[in-house]
Amino acid sequence: MEQKVNVRQVTGKQLLGTARHHAVVTDRPKDENGTDVGCTSGELLLLAIGSCGMAGLRRLFEEKNIPCHDFSVDVFFEAQADAQQRDRIIMSINIGHDVQDLDTAAITKAATSGGVTSRIRLGSAMDIRISGRRAL
Repeated sequence: MEQKVNVRQVTGKQLLGTARHHAVVTDRPKDENGTDVGCTSGELLLLAIGSCGMAGLRRLFEEKNIPCHDFSVDVFFEAQADAQQRDRIIMSINIGHDVQDLDTAAITKAATSGGVTSRIRLGSAMDIRISGRRAL
């Protein structure tokens, strides 16, 4: 199945994103001249990473018959010392139950096995394609 989303401006800093039959509004915080009616695009990126990581972890726990409860991930940007470098993306996995049968490598592999996390870790290429009318 092809994955495609569309994003367009609604008003001011508000954007409307649609995917299949779902919609989400993004915005900027009030201190950045937005109205704060939705997440920022960076927050949505972190949510996508966290959701993808949780799915991989849940799958691992189910395969190993480990109860899938009391676990979560926190995903955040960590600024780099060199301002010329992009922020590092950190996924902090919080497991509140025993997973002694799993090593760190298995947990890391599961958390980064999904479509979103694997694309980021592998550094997916990005192309820009321009269609429609444009000024010369």
